[in-house]
Amino acid sequence: ARAIQWLAQGGVPGTAGVAPGPGIHFQAAPMGGDLAFVFTGAAAAYAGMGRELLLAFPELVLGGATHFAEVAQAAAWAYDDVTVPTPLQRLWGASMLCQVHAVLSRDVLGLRPAAALGLSSGETNALAALGAWPDLDALCRMTLNQNTGPLSTSIPRRK
Repeated sequence: ARAIQWLAQGGVPGTAGVAPGPGIHFQAAPMGGDLAFVFTGAAAAYAGMGRELLLAFPELVLGGATHFAEVAQAAAWAYDDVTVPTPLQRLWGASMLCQVHAVLSRDVLGLRPAAALGLSSGETNALAALGAWPDLDALCRMTLNQNTGPLSTSIPRRK
């Protein structure tokens, strides 16, 4: 939201706009070196994570949906008033947001990573986001249909 406000106030590259605020970083010239995408694991997820991005750019959710059709279930926690997400909400919410960020970075911003890194479930998300794992949907369905174990507290199905 701060970045959008900064741009709306004239903070556009090449103009005499407003200086970026806290948490906004801008580099006017290209930087040297290679680019890597880094994908986090579900432990970094929290209720409402990515909500503003998802609401501001719903078409990115549809772009992320190319990796798994369960995206509506995976993203439900970001739109609902969930205070403490379940393990599966954290897992699939973080996965969906990883895919959304990959779509934003690759398709909208035109970034091309030389490498991808992931921590825990972030490894799977890196593989899916870069096309090496084409069926993240199958993994999502399998975990959502589990009846035992720590992930058995599944995301409530919407009718």
